[in-house]
Parts: sequence; C-alpha cells; structure tokens
Amino acid sequence: MCPTDATWAETAWNGIFLRHPASWNVARIAPDQIQWSDDALATLEIHWAPHRGAYDEARVLRRIGKRARRKGLPAPTPWQAPQTWTASLSAYRVTGFIWRRSEADGCGLLIYCPQCRRLSLLQIHPPLTQHPESIPRLLASFNDHPSGAETPLALFGVRAQLPAGANLHRFRFETGRYRLLWRKARIRIGLHRWAPAAAILDQTPLLSFIQNQFSVPAAGLTVTERGGEQVVDGIWSAGGPLPIRWQRFRFQRYLRVRHTPPHNSLLGIEVSGRGRGLGPLFERLAETYETYC
Repeated sequence: MCPTDATWAETAWNGIFLRHPASWNVARIAPDQIQWSDDALATLEIHWAPHRGAYDEARVLRRIGKRARRKGLPAPTPWQAPQTWTASLSAYRVTGFIWRRSEADGCGLLIYCPQCRRLSLLQIHPPLTQHPESIPRLLASFNDHPSGAETPLALFGVRAQLPAGANLHRFRFETGRYRLLWRKARIRIGLHRWAPAAAILDQTPLLSFIQNQFSVPAAGLTVTERGGEQVVDGIWSAGGPLPIRWQRFRFQRYLRVRHTPPHNSLLGIEVSGRGRGLGPLFERLAETYETYC
C-alpha cells in the first residue's frame, strides 16, 4: 500500500489497482488474488483471471455456486447493486450477487472487461457492507489492466513502475525481506527489499552482503553516494567483444542496491537477459522503485 492522503491508500498488484481506506492491510495474497482486512476482519477480496469464450454472467454465477456448495458454503444469487456503486464502471459488464450466512450477509460484483477479457470477482464482506459509504469511491478507482506502457506496483510499503507485459514469475514476502521476480520475453526483472538495514549492516559490510545475496564478485561492484544514499552498482556481460550488430544477443546483467537511511532499508534491482533496451529499462526501474516505510 502507498499513501495517497491521510485516510486513503492504494494497492497495485499484478495488474489490479485499487484505492481503499488507509486502515486496511493486505491479509492474503496470490498471483490472482488479494484480500484486505481491517482490525483483523476481512473487508474486501478480489480474484481475477482471463476469461475464455463468450461471457455469460449467469453461467459464471452457477459455476461459482457449484464450487461454494462443494465447500459447504452458501451459493451466490443475482442481486442489483446500487447505481452509485456501478456508475464509475461503465466500461465493464457488472453483475451483482449476494450470499446469506447465519452469522452475516455479504455481497459482491462480477466485473468483466471486454477490452482485456479479464474477469474479476469482488467479494465485499460484512465490515464493509455495514459501512457502505466508502464503496463508490473505492470502485471508482478500480482498474484491472494498465492503460500505458507500464504496470504499477504498490504493496507492503514499496512501489515501482514495471514494463507492461511483464509476467509475475515468483514472489516472497517475509519479515525483513521481499523478493519479486518477473519475466518478459528474454528479460528477467527482480526487485528486492531488506530491513532493518542498520541491523544488517552491523553484522556485515554492504559489499559483502551484496556478494552473498546475488553471488557476484566484489571486483564488478562500484560504490557511490547519491542524494545522501549509498548506492552500489554492477554490470556484467558474457563473452568477449562482439560487432555492434551482434551485441543485442549478448547476455547482460545489471544490479543496483541502495541504502536508504530514512526508511532503514536496502532496495535491490536486478535486470538480466538479452536484447536491446536493457539499460534504459534498468534505469527506469531504478528511477521509480522506492519505499515509504
């Protein structure tokens, strides 16, 4: 999440973008799912996937109902969502549904995008349905695909602009370390975060830490000071000299690790692969990748 004002924040994850109350925390995450909670109570959950074939709302709801009944859960039934909720979603095909449980009721939306053919399932849990005044603003911010050449990332205190079309390959969020990997054609992209930096650097020098984390030689690393931050860069190329017309086939690896004392963290960026444009792509990631906590 990234702050937008005193009471609202934003999350951008694997193509999905949403603004929401700043008190919400990400409680569950997967490549095609994200769930927020407020005070340990689930508030909103989004699942998404590409939809194949002709889109039929009734058929999708029946399929969801069959899966719910197999798990002993109530099946959703069609429901007319308030016009104030759906007014900002005119570019989508929106279908409301509701389910009833003994402890509480809930509702949700199926949001289908004819442009990218992605189907998103929004489950709105009772803590939010009991205070629905924020739902129109929340839904007005919803976006299920990037509109330009970049895809935003904003999650767990870090944000960046990734190249559109990069596919999430692997991720891990652990206490003190984040590691996210993407692939796009012959290019691999890695974003890393470690904290607290002070404790890490008390135990090992920065260069030694980078060598251990990325298995790189110290001889290929350079250290500079930029804007009050210590920055370590490394660039490696495979093989000997090549004619200019063949250089796009050479494997290259770019690495940068920044020590950001105000946030007591280390930020790492890694881009590797073959083809033109690796250098500009790397610098754009370095320009946009930051942390706020």
